[in-house]
Amino acid sequence: KQGEAVVNGDVMGKAVRGTSKDPRALPNEQWLVRVELISGGRKIVVHADRRQYDKVKPGDQVEVTYREGKYTGTVWSAEIKP
Repeated sequence: KQGEAVVNGDVMGKAVRGTSKDPRALPNEQWLVRVELISGGRKIVVHADRRQYDKVKPGDQVEVTYREGKYTGTVWSAEIKP
């Protein structure tokens, strides 16, 4: 229909896409920390809980564990070590 978009099989209004009313949106808040790795300077996004997010400030060094794809180098999961 006019004014609707289909994304991955979900039909939604164009104004709803990318908002909290998007059917693909998660019900809880996400806290994302952007991290630059010392080795190689690669930048990745790490999901953190609220407590970790509040503790980390720009310029801090944190220890991160992550899994990397064997052939593509894609980071599949990453977390900040407590």
